[in-house]
Amino acid sequence: MIVKHAEANETNDPGQLERAKRIAAKHLPLWEKFQKIHLIMKDAGVMSRSRINELEKTGPELVSLFRSTFPDEHISLKLHMCETHLIEWAKRWGSIGLFAEDAGESAHALLMRYERQYGCMKGWMKDKIIWAKLREVGDAELQAADAARQERIKR
Repeated sequence: MIVKHAEANETNDPGQLERAKRIAAKHLPLWEKFQKIHLIMKDAGVMSRSRINELEKTGPELVSLFRSTFPDEHISLKLHMCETHLIEWAKRWGSIGLFAEDAGESAHALLMRYERQYGCMKGWMKDKIIWAKLREVGDAELQAADAARQERIKR
């Protein structure tokens, strides 16, 4: 993107395009590694053993690449999390994305929608209907998410 921007904007500085290419070449491998981790950790499903193994390999590779690219820089807390704690979390719980903030907010929004829809009901019957609805949605979403995950794995 930075190279495209430099190519599109004619300037009086002939070295701008070359600098942009050097910056892109330096940062692109880091972004590619991070993208692999990001795709694994945002997946709101149960992770296969192979996905956990991929995370276990890619996390330390990202940090090692960062250290070799920027030897004088400190490792950020987020990079430390990618290297160590995401792997521990995935092994212990079998998922990362299921516990992400956006997944929790989505579940909360769905619950509140059913609360409003069945607000005229009281007591255990209301709870029973809402939980049945949540199970229906959950089953359908799990099937759709699993199908989407399988499709991504094929690519």
